[in-house]
Amino acid sequence: MFENKLKFKETLWEWRAFSLKVDLGILRKICSLSEKSSKPTKMVDNYLFRSGCEINLKIRNEDLRIKKLVKKRSKGIEQWRTEAYGFPLSPVMFKTLAKVFKMNLYEREIENAENLKFIMMQTIPTIRVISVTKQRELYIWPPNDKDGVTIELAEIQKPERVKSIGIEHRHYKKVNQALKNLPLSSNSLKVLNYVNCLEVWAEGKNLSI
Repeated sequence: MFENKLKFKETLWEWRAFSLKVDLGILRKICSLSEKSSKPTKMVDNYLFRSGCEINLKIRNEDLRIKKLVKKRSKGIEQWRTEAYGFPLSPVMFKTLAKVFKMNLYEREIENAENLKFIMMQTIPTIRVISVTKQRELYIWPPNDKDGVTIELAEIQKPERVKSIGIEHRHYKKVNQALKNLPLSSNSLKVLNYVNCLEVWAEGKNLSI
């Protein structure tokens, strides 16, 4: 029996909002910031979701990422702790995932991401796999600050076409300052985290924005 090695672990404060159409003034403000990456990145995240489970569990690039909510503050700012593991998953890790979904499953080794999705859906019928396809651009605020917050501007294509703006940093104060200075208050933006969105998408519905 082997133990899965932790690939990375981080704890960040986050603010995220979704909109069918972001105000042009907000877009111009974000796009005027320093770029964190030189070009947009397209990705597909496969979420393992069960209604009522507050843990964000997803597969990205053959990594399993477990994201747990730690704290909530005002304005929708939340602290999340993320741990990433590679495949194959050890029997002990699979047992841990079963506990996440409050199910008592026997230990087994999981070879790869497809194997995990198949087994979880077969053994727990209430689990859904929700694929989220998006293209994102990353910026930094304040501009040219190496320790500035990360601003994510994303275009989600599936499971519905919607835009997302995210702010991330390890310090709450910096995320709060970014919200005040950008500013991102708009009637077109609805503050949600991805678990909130998955609750809607799992029912085959669109976000009420």
